[in-house]
Amino acid sequence: MTKDLRLTIPAIGADFTVRMHWDEAPVTCQTVWDFLEEPLTGPTNHSVFSGYEFYLYCPAVDLALENHTVHPKPGQFIYYYLQPGRNAGNIAHKVNLEGNPKEAAEIAIWYGEGELRRMTELDVRGNLFASIDERHEELFATCYRTLGEGRQIATISRFEQ
Repeated sequence: MTKDLRLTIPAIGADFTVRMHWDEAPVTCQTVWDFLEEPLTGPTNHSVFSGYEFYLYCPAVDLALENHTVHPKPGQFIYYYLQPGRNAGNIAHKVNLEGNPKEAAEIAIWYGEGELRRMTELDVRGNLFASIDERHEELFATCYRTLGEGRQIATISRFEQ
């Protein structure tokens, strides 16, 4: 039996199988698998500076750098840990409602190529832990549609085969 993931965006009929990279990022894969005991559901938050990606906020676990990439490719999933008060500048990452620095984390789903030098320089650690290995044109069209039509609710869940 293999442990993989599934990405769905029900409102637009999107359903993708996501292969986890257990050999290249074992700690990140296990961490994500553990917190996905319950599916992760949230709006498709789109990137502004780094390229074609959307992300879902997820539990923050301070992981060591593992299988890092600076040039993500379509279909890649990257776990980002954002240290308290140190990030790319998004106010949602910087403070909680009381105005205190907080940590945050996200799973970024890349549907086009990206550039992460700025993120890396700001000490945002990104671990490449999974990928959609096919249907990249469909992935791009689906995700680009969520950019054009507005945020959609997406879910990442465990998928065992």
